Amino acid sequence: MSTAFNDKIERLISHREIEDVINRYCFALDRLDPVALRSVFHDDALLDFGTMNGGPDDFVGPNLAFLEQFDLTYHLLGQAEIQIDGDIASGEVYCSAYHRSLDSSLHRGTKGV
Repeated sequence: MSTAFNDKIERLISHREIEDVINRYCFALDRLDPVALRSVFHDDALLDFGTMNGGPDDFVGPNLAFLEQFDLTYHLLGQAEIQIDGDIASGEVYCSAYHRSLDSSLHRGTKGV
């Protein structure tokens, strides 16, 4: 097989692995699972969520504490733009987040994650 073909296969595999991480992130949020949520990040990851900047351990606890106030959360993924350049990947994913609070009021938001 050609090098170009192998490169395309590697890119497809990498793309799919990134999509798997994105899916695991949303499942972990909705299940309030700190171990699963922490597992989607590399130890040296730098996170910038606008209101929170830091490492994975700075993010997991406070974010799950925020979500615990709701009876239900549901993160629905939309389109994803993933760029892979060698060993570096970046991208943007649309997510519609639905949160139902304990007093039945609703908080909805759409964010790129």
